[in-house]
Amino acid sequence: MANNNSKALKSGFFYTFANFVSKGLMLISTPIFARILSKSEFGDYSNFTSWMAIAMVIVTLDVEASLVCAKFDYEKNFDKYCFSISLLSSFSAIVWIVFVNIFHMQTEHTLSMKIEYVNIMLVYLIFFAVFNVFQNREQLLYRYKNSVKIS
Repeated sequence: MANNNSKALKSGFFYTFANFVSKGLMLISTPIFARILSKSEFGDYSNFTSWMAIAMVIVTLDVEASLVCAKFDYEKNFDKYCFSISLLSSFSAIVWIVFVNIFHMQTEHTLSMKIEYVNIMLVYLIFFAVFNVFQNREQLLYRYKNSVKIS
């Protein structure tokens, strides 16, 4: 039990450190973007990031949130579960790409964004969902080294 607590403490420290570094880089880069971009371009960037935050939950179905319970419910098949929800999330993003491109005029009007940017966002979300599942899986298994390196 003491070994498990030690692993949890050590991995928690490294996850927290990596999270601070990545959030710190975002915090530092925002004023740089604000200075480099025009007001219109920065507005487009802000619009894109806002829609990205919303789409992350809706398009990817936020499946990685189920991993904590799945680790105990599907202990023997946990890797298969991770693979399955990665596929589900990616499939959902592909369906959204098709849907958005069929109704591209309405999408551009609703999101105030060119369809090219919407497609870039959705393709990014295909990979982001898989990345998030991997990160959360590694965190639950106390394997912080790969996860921190990738962060």
